[in-house]
Amino acid sequence: MNVTMLCATGLGLLSWVGVPAIATAQEPLLIAEQSDHSMSDITLDRADDIAVVKAFYSELLTTPADVSEEDVQAIVTNAWVSIPTPRGGAGADGLLQTLLIFGQVVPDLTWEPEEILQDGNRFIVRSRATGTPVGPFLGIETPTGKSFDIMTIDIHTLEDGQIVQSYHVEAWATAIQQLTAE
Repeated sequence: MNVTMLCATGLGLLSWVGVPAIATAQEPLLIAEQSDHSMSDITLDRADDIAVVKAFYSELLTTPADVSEEDVQAIVTNAWVSIPTPRGGAGADGLLQTLLIFGQVVPDLTWEPEEILQDGNRFIVRSRATGTPVGPFLGIETPTGKSFDIMTIDIHTLEDGQIVQSYHVEAWATAIQQLTAE
């Protein structure tokens, strides 16, 4: 594939082959390629992938008590690999169980992408998670009434419009400090 131009509205970027693609959470990436595909096909493919990544945060991680099995299966494959494995277990079923637990303990959980970087079918997301636990959370048995506001980094791999693998790191130690601060 020969990438000839990289455009991100508002960023004014021009690039050549070998430079990773960049998109902000608000502005999808557009790529012009020399191939048999039309520009609209390529734009839709990239926009669809970015939409899936954004939906992981808006439809699954934000207010997770409302998530259904169908919601999860629309975004991740049944054999989704999460590194590390979530508390609820492996695959899409494990993700659903984890989300339902989070939804009970942190009902106002929001998870918002602040930056999305793309390299082929891989998306690196820097996001912000906020919430106020109403039950035991991260070893804190009694809710303190305080909220947390942490940064997270995820690397998602997409195939055929679904997330097949995610590496993730959350600043849970920071959340503990915020929840227990005097």
